[in-house]
Amino acid sequence: MFVGMSPLWGFVRSWDSFSTRMSSLRDFCLVPPLSVQEKIVADIERERALVSAARELVSVMEAKIKNLVGGLWERAG
Repeated sequence: MFVGMSPLWGFVRSWDSFSTRMSSLRDFCLVPPLSVQEKIVADIERERALVSAARELVSVMEAKIKNLVGGLWERAG
C-alpha cells in the first residue's frame, strides 16, 4: 500500500472489481420478467403453506396413533 493511501482505497478497488464481475454475470444470466418472478414467488409461498399444513397434520395423526396403540397395549396387558 502506498504511503498516504487510506485502507478505504483497497475496499473501493475491490468493490469496483466485484461490480464489474456482477455486470458481466448479468450478461450471461437470463432473468424472467418481474411478473413471472412474482408468480413464481406466489406459487412457492402457496406450496410452502401446503407443506406446513401437511406437517401439522402428520403431528396430529402421530399423536392419535400413539394414543390408539397405547390403549391397545393397556387392554392387552
